[in-house]
Amino acid sequence: MSEPPAPRRIHLILSIFLILTLLLGSLVAISLWQPLLRPQASPVKRPGPFDARIIPGMRVSFITIAMDAQFIESHLGKATLRPHQDSLFYLFPKLGLNISTHKGQVTSILVTNPQYTVGSAPNPQNLIRVGQDVELVLRAFGDTYDAEGDPEAASPGGLGSRYTLHYWNQGIHFGIFQDRVQYILVTSNLLEPSDLPL
Repeated sequence: MSEPPAPRRIHLILSIFLILTLLLGSLVAISLWQPLLRPQASPVKRPGPFDARIIPGMRVSFITIAMDAQFIESHLGKATLRPHQDSLFYLFPKLGLNISTHKGQVTSILVTNPQYTVGSAPNPQNLIRVGQDVELVLRAFGDTYDAEGDPEAASPGGLGSRYTLHYWNQGIHFGIFQDRVQYILVTSNLLEPSDLPL
């Protein structure tokens, strides 16, 4: 019969086996977690239908949040481009549209053209558009908003004549001047309803 291996040899074999197992386990863990560690770009969305509707958190006409910015000028014509930090603004003053992009994708759409409307009510007077009274906004979207006023125009008990109503969880913001909607800004939904301050 053969003699049992020496304890040193067994210890060396077990040590090598343990090190190889740890290395193999580490490689498997890294390969599984690597896609989660890399920042992922949001999926590029396709254009919406060509209409005059504003859908909060999603789109204005065919311009959708996260849409490829190259599509914009091919359908709206030449824009005035304004870089700002790491974003690029596409300005269409004649159309009443300003579009903000980041890394080639639409991040927000600002509307000053009363042709575009929020809502789908059969009664045209219930559609929210630039120029309408702020009461219509409050009836449609409620009082769960953040208000941001102009500190120079603020009155002692209110926001003053110029302010913005932010409906973060719905992805829509209304610029108000003297109780009239001056602009509508569409963004992605930034907060869950439970995240809003009470």
